[in-house]
Amino acid sequence: MKTRLSKTGWLLVAAVSVVLVVGFWLRSPVAKDKKPPEPAHPVVNVSKPAQEPAKKPSVEAVNRQDDALANILLKDIKALIRLKLTQWGQTQTEDEASRERLLETMKALLTHENASELTRMLSADELSSPFGLLAFEQWLKANPAEAAQWMTSQAGATDLQARLVAHQLLSDEQALNTYCNSLPDTGWKQTFLGEASLIAVVKNPPQAAALAKQMKPGKEQTNALETVVYDWATRDLAGAIGYVGSIADPALREKTLVMTAKAIAMGDPDLGAQWLSSAVKTEGALKETAQCIVEIWAQKSPEDAAKWLSHSTDVSLRADAVNALVHAWLKVDPNAAQAWVRTLPEKERVEKMLKEEQAEREQPKE
Repeated sequence: MKTRLSKTGWLLVAAVSVVLVVGFWLRSPVAKDKKPPEPAHPVVNVSKPAQEPAKKPSVEAVNRQDDALANILLKDIKALIRLKLTQWGQTQTEDEASRERLLETMKALLTHENASELTRMLSADELSSPFGLLAFEQWLKANPAEAAQWMTSQAGATDLQARLVAHQLLSDEQALNTYCNSLPDTGWKQTFLGEASLIAVVKNPPQAAALAKQMKPGKEQTNALETVVYDWATRDLAGAIGYVGSIADPALREKTLVMTAKAIAMGDPDLGAQWLSSAVKTEGALKETAQCIVEIWAQKSPEDAAKWLSHSTDVSLRADAVNALVHAWLKVDPNAAQAWVRTLPEKERVEKMLKEEQAEREQPKE
């Protein structure tokens, strides 16, 4: 017969079971290793106090440091350039390989920033050297007005340096005019204006003529204007003739007319001869130009040149022109030239001249 536990008995059994389970757990290794959590404490910051950021140097201080460093570098570059220039001077001219190596070394040290200082330290002879020209050109590109004005004051300035200045300033008409107006009446002014006019005529003939007109009247100005007009006439004949007609000085106008006739003759000798007869009045200029035209003509068609001369009644003009044609024609067709000489009114004079020249050439040299 089964015995039924009372409610109190069941409670007692449950309590004993709980006690046994807890006791077993406490005796286990896991329970021994596990420690009860420590009570929470407030977090205390024990790190070192933060250091204040270092103060940045001022802009002025940085600039002073940069300038000091730049001066040190520039000093070294100057010393090296001076050494290489000395070696350049000691190198034989025909030793092109060594000179090229020296030049390449110096070019590697040249910059827009130091070009001014390096140019200023050079002597007159060094300024004319390949490196001197490169340094000056670099300075011109970096600061055209400053470099041009500096060169103006150099006693030994050359045509080539004037050409460099002109090339740079011609790209800026305002800068060019400002510079020209500031030039003192010196040899450099004449040189610069002459070189600038020769460069300008290729793209802007009126500007080239205006530059030449600023030169001091005389041989140099005349040469510059003659060259400008000749080149102008080969590019724009009507424009050149119009300009020549506007020249007030009669002597200068006729000299430029002569150059125009010569330019015309290069393309059309017959037209050049006709224009010469109508435009040039002075005997000396007429003779000189006729001789030049005949020489040009003889290279293309000596027969046509001979026909033109046959219509000329000016004895003085004929003499020089006939001589010029004979000499030129003999080089290209001796038989035709000699046949023509036999038809001339001045045949005896020309034949005598040719015999004397032949005897002189055959005379033994001492």
